[in-house]
Amino acid sequence: MCLGRGYGTRSGKKCAAGSLPLVQALQDEVSRPSQGVGGFGGVSRRFPVRNAKEVARVLRQHGFQKIDQAGSHQKWRSTEGRQVIVPFHGSKPIPIGTLKSIIEGSGIKTEEF
Repeated sequence: MCLGRGYGTRSGKKCAAGSLPLVQALQDEVSRPSQGVGGFGGVSRRFPVRNAKEVARVLRQHGFQKIDQAGSHQKWRSTEGRQVIVPFHGSKPIPIGTLKSIIEGSGIKTEEF
């Protein structure tokens, strides 16, 4: 299968002029830096990349207390009764979807993170 420019395939067959083998097209796509939202290299403008220690610091500043831990997941609760679970995996960044869930569950503005 060919896309784009004129390279040969692994089997030695030539791709049509101006086309590119699918494998080469995928490799080019992977090696090209992602532009993400607004050209920020894959990092969303709305949700910053944070690790668990940074998230715990923000939660503590907003009145949350760690009430329980099961394995690598900590349960944090505010005096208002809001509760969030924060995965603690060393210094690894928390995935954007998980961070979004923590932000929504805590009721803290995204800018605070």
